[in-house]
Amino acid sequence: MKAKQLTYLLIFLNGLQLATSHAQPGFNYPAANVAITSSMSLRSWNIKGGDNEKRISQLVFPLISIRPLSENLDLLFSTSNASTILETDSRHRLDGFTDGKLKLFYRLADNSGLLSLGLSLPYGKNDFDYQEYRVANSLYETILGFNVKRFGEGLDIDLGLIYAKNFSRYFTFGVGMGYLLKGEYKYLKSSDNTFKPGDEFSVHTGIDIEIDSVLIRTDILYSTFGRDKLNGEPFLKAGDQIELETILFLQSHPFVLTLSLKDIIKQHNNLLGEWSTSLLNGRNFIDNSFLSQIQFIYNINPRFSLSGKFGLNKFGESDLQLSDAWIVNVGPEFYYKFSESIRMRGELLYLTGEAEASTITLNGWNTLLGFSLRF
Repeated sequence: MKAKQLTYLLIFLNGLQLATSHAQPGFNYPAANVAITSSMSLRSWNIKGGDNEKRISQLVFPLISIRPLSENLDLLFSTSNASTILETDSRHRLDGFTDGKLKLFYRLADNSGLLSLGLSLPYGKNDFDYQEYRVANSLYETILGFNVKRFGEGLDIDLGLIYAKNFSRYFTFGVGMGYLLKGEYKYLKSSDNTFKPGDEFSVHTGIDIEIDSVLIRTDILYSTFGRDKLNGEPFLKAGDQIELETILFLQSHPFVLTLSLKDIIKQHNNLLGEWSTSLLNGRNFIDNSFLSQIQFIYNINPRFSLSGKFGLNKFGESDLQLSDAWIVNVGPEFYYKFSESIRMRGELLYLTGEAEASTITLNGWNTLLGFSLRF
């Protein structure tokens, strides 16, 4: 089968997170034994509203390892270690590992299909003391974009199935679905309260159209959620969500221009039981959002590329988070391939924005240095 089709499957499976690697220096052979990706990233924000000011920073060390078990079967393991500091009137800290993730990928029908089965290893930190819980709540702020928002989340099981087909050299279509069964966990050391997030079901469709030096990738993801439970009792039903994304690649060697646009349409959450009389209206997480980014890449040679990024994100209303916000990110990125076994990536982004009718200002930085190894 066609490398293009398999690449599409992998991009599709990862929610298009790999899409911007389309024009970067890459590997020309599969890993025989293991592929390892790791990085060090630091994201820091200064948030000011009136006389109140706080600073929150997170240092993350993620690790992803993929090992081929047979010609059609791969095993993925991922985990992260994160350290977060929140500075307000006092200093609070949260350190620990996230849960580990084990995932099997099996390629079907001459690589036209991909079946995945995942299991979380719930060793991540989740029973916080009150100071750590305060930090954890700050990480939930969607607009801040922290790499690690939650640490330990119980025993999760996920299943996914994807099918992609090349109808011509110009047109590829894919469709997939996934189910995530979420586990229950405790979140405070001083309390026996347990939290069980609702299960998730998603359906995914996507199209690639590639003509000469132009590639258009469109993607639609629909997700629906079960009821969240506290101590076994339902308290919230998250609203259904649709994500619409289009990515455009324009290539004229040695230059590449990419433009990505993503619209997230979300129904309101509904509080249940005794929570339905709360003053909150149920929008515990960010409402409709729009994300965009443009990237200009200069491939200096087959080993080295430089690029500049500019992104503008707009976030909707929320009860428990910063809302009615916009965030701009801008900065350089580089890729360097030392050999067919080692690749490096670096990024430096300046972040700025406003929230809640411009009464809150946000300024920050995101830095990243990562390595990919294949053996």
